[in-house]
Amino acid sequence: MMTFSCVKGKDIVINQSNSLNGIPLNEHAQFAVIDSKNEIPKVFIPYDEFSKMDVESKKAVWIKFSIKSTARDTVFIFCKNQIAKMELYSMENTKPIRIGSSGFAGRISENSIRKNYGAIAVAPFSEKTFLLKISSERYMLSVPTFYASYFLYNNPDSFSINSIILLTAGFEFCLFLIAVLFLLFNGREEFSHYVIPFLLINITDAVYFLSRSNFLIVEPSFVPFMTNSHFWNALGDVNMLLYYLFYRNFFDIPKKSLVHKVTTIGIIFWIVQILVELTDFTNHNLAFFASHYLGFASILDSLVLVTILIFVYGNRLNTAFYKLGAIGLTLITISSLEVLWNRIFDGKAGWVNLSLSSFKLLQFAILVNLMAFITTMIYNYTKSEKEKSEIKLQLLTHELERERDIQRERERISDDMHDDLGAGISAMKLQIEYIRNKVRDENVREDLDDLLNTSADMHLSMREMLWSLNSKNDNVQNFVFYVTNYAQNFFNKAITDVHFHSSNLSNAMISAETRRNLFLCLKEGMNNVYKHSSAKNVNFNFEQTDCQLIITLKDDGVGISPQKFMKGNGISSMKRRMALLAGDFHIIESEKGVHLCFILNL
Repeated sequence: MMTFSCVKGKDIVINQSNSLNGIPLNEHAQFAVIDSKNEIPKVFIPYDEFSKMDVESKKAVWIKFSIKSTARDTVFIFCKNQIAKMELYSMENTKPIRIGSSGFAGRISENSIRKNYGAIAVAPFSEKTFLLKISSERYMLSVPTFYASYFLYNNPDSFSINSIILLTAGFEFCLFLIAVLFLLFNGREEFSHYVIPFLLINITDAVYFLSRSNFLIVEPSFVPFMTNSHFWNALGDVNMLLYYLFYRNFFDIPKKSLVHKVTTIGIIFWIVQILVELTDFTNHNLAFFASHYLGFASILDSLVLVTILIFVYGNRLNTAFYKLGAIGLTLITISSLEVLWNRIFDGKAGWVNLSLSSFKLLQFAILVNLMAFITTMIYNYTKSEKEKSEIKLQLLTHELERERDIQRERERISDDMHDDLGAGISAMKLQIEYIRNKVRDENVREDLDDLLNTSADMHLSMREMLWSLNSKNDNVQNFVFYVTNYAQNFFNKAITDVHFHSSNLSNAMISAETRRNLFLCLKEGMNNVYKHSSAKNVNFNFEQTDCQLIITLKDDGVGISPQKFMKGNGISSMKRRMALLAGDFHIIESEKGVHLCFILNL
């Protein structure tokens, strides 16, 4: 049995059956209203007088009551609504002793019952007088009806609310991971300006709801003045300004437009809101400003969202990309207007005490809003990739056509040179030989022999040009075949024997320009062997790896030191040509003769 002392002189007796839902305390208690949170009152007034007072702007309300218990069970003092801050004291020899605390705005880790924002447990006792202190939060104070019971009150809506919060947080965390992966693998500037705010919205929103519903408590011990409500209040404000940034970037709102200016004002408002919420103003004027500033939040949020929505419906419904985004924006705007509607008729600021229906609407709007935007981003990315693939295909087709045109032109030039220039050189050789056979003067015959040699060199040069122009030779095997034939013919008139070794040769493509420069390098090396080495043997080695063609030219002649060799004999020309091909040329030290190495990257 439990007995409450009352000013009216009537005690309330409760037992196990009638205390199931709790016995109201307010009408049977005494109250004191003060302007200082730390002051302990000495004078109390009855409930009838207190109920006529306006306490909204006060710092704290104290409630005094006495309980006599004979059941020897734990007693719970609670309210059925969420409360910001409440502390319970027992009077011991006229001195208040703190029993416990509760409320979402205090340090949750120090609450009497951690997962209950409005209940304090009292150990079994026989008779005690209690003081219950209710503190203001965000410059507002409200005193709900308090109850006493042997049973702990559980909000019937808490399971539904917690389930919705966990569903929303899990969904938003998944979207956060999707956005992170999207940035890592497709972090192009065209997407990042709105994907980054989107992923930040998801992670801050998920952490906000987990923290606000007590699933996640952020109260570091090294910052004793920081409470969990400080954390989620600031995080909620950051989340709002991220939404404005996201909408502004996503819908490509012009910088000089009125809508852009309105969203900028909204972003600045929420930055100031963070500072206001984290600062406990003691000055009366500043506290008055802060309380009205916080009360303006839902009005400004609705104004900004409606402004963006009007702009979108008037200017941004020309593509499916913006239409999908408009669906999410519409729902989140409806939710904001519903909160504002309740504020106007309730007179309460913002999102402090959302009804269950408003909370469900808000969560539904957030889920559909985020789903619409992730669908839109995927659609936009897919469309962009498709367009880029089409452009690449067009460029590739154009490039292939250009290559075919160049190939046809090379073949035409090759045919023309073979038919016209080749025939002309052959006719010139025949004419010179005819004249030489008719002339008896030895000096003239020597001059004609020189002309014949020159025409032979011209014919050889023409064949090299025709070989380089013929696209059928644009592969490794044909290149090696041509070099082999050339080397055999070149050293045929010398006493030098030529040996060839090859391995792993394929039909890997090499361009005409590459073939020409590499051949000229080898030709220069053969000339050096012929002119300077007095070699009896020269060895060519052709080796192909996965990505390189390695050609070495080695003779057994008199040799020359690499330092001296690098200063002349066409070496600088070979180095320059291989550098143009992004290849490598070097001289390998050898006991006898000269060993040249040419490396071409395929």
